Amino acid sequence: MHEGHRKRMRGKFLQSGKDAFHEHEMLEMLLYYSNARGDTNPLAHTLIDEFGSFSGVLDASFEDLLKVKGVGENMAFLLKLIPAAAAVYMDDKFSDGKLILSSEDAFAYLCSKYIDVNVEISSALFLNRKGKLIKWSKIGEGSVISTAIDIRKLVEIALQCKATQLILCHNHPSGIAIPSRDDILTTHNIVGAMRSVNVKVVDHIIIAGNDYVSMAQSKDSSIIFM
Repeated sequence: MHEGHRKRMRGKFLQSGKDAFHEHEMLEMLLYYSNARGDTNPLAHTLIDEFGSFSGVLDASFEDLLKVKGVGENMAFLLKLIPAAAAVYMDDKFSDGKLILSSEDAFAYLCSKYIDVNVEISSALFLNRKGKLIKWSKIGEGSVISTAIDIRKLVEIALQCKATQLILCHNHPSGIAIPSRDDILTTHNIVGAMRSVNVKVVDHIIIAGNDYVSMAQSKDSSIIFM
């Protein structure tokens, strides 16, 4: 019975894609590959009820997944592998050499770097004068509250890769992308330091889930980039 159901689900997916399915059905299909014959539909519902959403299940820690009845180590590993594989896919799809000409371009590239990240991480896109991406680099990592940006490291990387522009980025795990007073002050200090080595900071992107704020376009902090 379950094999016939699985075959129908696979066929429906191959014909119609993800839009033909509810979240719990997508999770149910993923669980096929760590549960060879059982009915994974009830467990998919249980996981979504426990963690709130499809993304909540994939963002849950390995240890918390194991606490759910019916979830073994292989299944928990599979669920943790999926967002990591998605990040690798996005990294490969938007590889180095891409033109970054707007905050929208920057976010499209950067969002893959912050999949399944639950602490604040600061990073930078190093660009040439035409906006072509030379390098992306992580420059700091902190708690869920704050992160320290290593300005010396920024300068060293910019000089090493001969960048003339850069875009700063960090995430807000709290889910609110509004720049804080510390964000504005830190950005001001970095702009000054990079200006001394003839590198222009063109923006600072703050990411919160699927949302982002461009500080260069924010009326409260755009003057920093002039």
